[in-house]
Amino acid sequence: MRTEDGGQTWDQATVGVPPGRLEAVDFVDARNGWAVGTTPAYYEGGPLIMHTADGGRTWESQDAGFRDGHVHDVAFADALHGWASATVVSWGEQSESLVEFRLLHTDDGGRTWVVQQRSPTLRFGSIAAADASHVWVSRWGPGGSVICSKDGGSSWSAQVTPIDGVGSITELSLVDATHLWAAGIDDGGSWVLRTSTGGEAPDGAPPVTTVRGNDALWHDHAVTLIFDAVDGDASGGSGSGVAYTEYRMDGGAWTRGTQVVIPAPPGVKVTHTIGYRSADLASNLEAEKTCTVRIDTMTPAAPTITRLSPASGRRGALVTITGASLGATRGTGFVQFGGKTCATYISWSATRIKCRVPTRAQYGEVKVAVTNGAGTSNALGFTVKR
Repeated sequence: MRTEDGGQTWDQATVGVPPGRLEAVDFVDARNGWAVGTTPAYYEGGPLIMHTADGGRTWESQDAGFRDGHVHDVAFADALHGWASATVVSWGEQSESLVEFRLLHTDDGGRTWVVQQRSPTLRFGSIAAADASHVWVSRWGPGGSVICSKDGGSSWSAQVTPIDGVGSITELSLVDATHLWAAGIDDGGSWVLRTSTGGEAPDGAPPVTTVRGNDALWHDHAVTLIFDAVDGDASGGSGSGVAYTEYRMDGGAWTRGTQVVIPAPPGVKVTHTIGYRSADLASNLEAEKTCTVRIDTMTPAAPTITRLSPASGRRGALVTITGASLGATRGTGFVQFGGKTCATYISWSATRIKCRVPTRAQYGEVKVAVTNGAGTSNALGFTVKR
């Protein structure tokens, strides 16, 4: 039956439909729809899948991929992606022998159907598809439940319902990928179930956020921090998804985003504390985490030396130079004795350098100076002995 006025009137839409029994129908728009069942009769019948592309005025059959059995339900996410539940049997005299239960899938509007799931004991029943990725299917029989796929049927997981083990889900209906309704029966009667989490256990765990781009070094340039958040529920599931990430600097106001640039204005030496956290779609808010960024754009002081120990020695002798602003590490720094550069350095710090007198240093009194990225120091005298 078909209506084009919201159900005020109905008319038959049976052109091209062979005799038999229809069990389910699904339309994705005003023109494209599918009807499934068994033809020509329940016993000794074959699978029936019909498709219309003109709003039900005409129908054409599609191949289910098997000869004997029934198709129970059909659900399409769009004009291409759909699923159908089926039972494959072999016929006897007014009876049937079960072969297996199948869940069929198509990604070309039903022109071809492939088997996505098989079961020898659990019948695939009602189907609900939110989009090409998210689909739910009820299973009837001992241990039956609802199974869900979030990747178009490549993988499936069972979901827990209040009537698992004592009843069966007979019908599924959805509004979107999180809000579903189900009708079920058990020994005590009928049930209507609902979920607002897509059938998943409520997400009680906040996201986990990590940061990239920070370290313990001083920087003379702007530093970019990148925040990565992953959401998972308390049982290790996928969670509800990350809603937002936010950050703040030095206890200031929160700003939403996954990246921040810490500026490096001239003439400052400062350690910034960056707070960051994330929230998920279930309103779980992560506790604030922090990291530090060190900015130093002060003009470095030129090195100075105050003492040479000893003040004389042979070529190759070990000399300790004491001073200030010599450089935390050597880097590109060097020491010269009368214009000859040292080749061997034992240690180097901001206040002390240990090095050996160059092997080609001039004999007699020479001037010793330290050079680093901030300039060249004052010079002290040293006597090179023969």
